[in-house]
Amino acid sequence: MTLTNRLLTIKEASEWATKYTGKDVAFSLTVDDIQNEALERINRRLTDDEIDIAKKGLANGLGTLALDITYHTIFTEMINENRN
Repeated sequence: MTLTNRLLTIKEASEWATKYTGKDVAFSLTVDDIQNEALERINRRLTDDEIDIAKKGLANGLGTLALDITYHTIFTEMINENRN
């Protein structure tokens, strides 16, 4: 897979990251992803300083309760599906 100027799907981005890092990547966010969210939510691109703030916020947010809730939801759904 070659990187292009088009937006990648989550699956394509994960496959590219897996190939690039040699590790099985399940999910990743790029600065472009953050910029696209900013454009949708606040109608402008972020500055470099704002990107740094966003990176810190994502690292903190994904490393705490939000990630725990996400894992809980994923595993609960898996367990419930396996029971059916």
